[in-house]
Amino acid sequence: MQAIQHYLGLRLKILARQLAELGWLRLLLLAPLLVAACGQAVRLIGHHPVGQWVLPVMGISSCLSMHRQRRDLAFLQSVAPHYRRLLLVEYALWQLPLWVVLACYKAWLPLLLSVALLPLIPYVAKPRAEQGAGRRKSLVHSELFEWVSGYRRTSAWLVWGVGVGVAIWQRHNTVAALVLILWALLLTFFYKTPEDPVMVLQYPLKLNAFLRRKVGLALTAYVLTSLPYVVLIGTGAAGWGGALAVLLWGAVTLAMVVLAKYAFYPHASVVQVGVVALALLIVVNSFYLVLLAAAFAGLVWKSQRHLLQYRWHD
Repeated sequence: MQAIQHYLGLRLKILARQLAELGWLRLLLLAPLLVAACGQAVRLIGHHPVGQWVLPVMGISSCLSMHRQRRDLAFLQSVAPHYRRLLLVEYALWQLPLWVVLACYKAWLPLLLSVALLPLIPYVAKPRAEQGAGRRKSLVHSELFEWVSGYRRTSAWLVWGVGVGVAIWQRHNTVAALVLILWALLLTFFYKTPEDPVMVLQYPLKLNAFLRRKVGLALTAYVLTSLPYVVLIGTGAAGWGGALAVLLWGAVTLAMVVLAKYAFYPHASVVQVGVVALALLIVVNSFYLVLLAAAFAGLVWKSQRHLLQYRWHD
């Protein structure tokens, strides 16, 4: 018990340090958006019978992605023989709000599924490090390394296939559109981990071309992987107008996440969460569209200004 308390205390200190680096003023602006977006999203999804099964899948997937990106597993193994218990307690605390929501909606089977799957996460091995560093890499590996590592960490191919199956099954209602929204949200996790500063410094393109290329490649990969969803939504109940609207929403959200990554590089995770929260609020109320447009312009300006210290050779 004492080891768990010390471990959780250390994690809280790390979180507090990251929040302090972000700045309390930005936190005061992001926190209300995040709380409102999470509340509205959970309320909308929880009312739907299919959505109640989406919530535990989202929760377990987020914990699994976080676990496979951890850099302290080797350290924990060396200092704590029962380190998996520490991880299980931490992940359970992250899932606790979701369990409370499922209990409030009396979704007992999805709740049991989440509780049953959570103890398996600490036993999932991290992705194997890429071997053969000296061999020639393809364009996908060198330019879209976020997607390569993201697919490896989150098992996105499996998620994509299951999503297509659900979209085919529910193509005659709005669930197919919800699947595309969830797919876009999953892709934002790919840009959570910043690359080494050396990769930014040695990139051959100049500053503006660098940002355009990063955003352009992200949107190209997003559109290509989303085409099956768009076709299923367009031929379903939502129609082509609804399909294009959801596709555009995901493109704007992903572009802003990429811009936020470089606007606050290398500590951008909290800002990226705020961007996603703001994008989700638009689904509930179009009033936030003006705020989203202002945030988009601000991220373009901030990313160019912030990267100057890393792109000194421009």
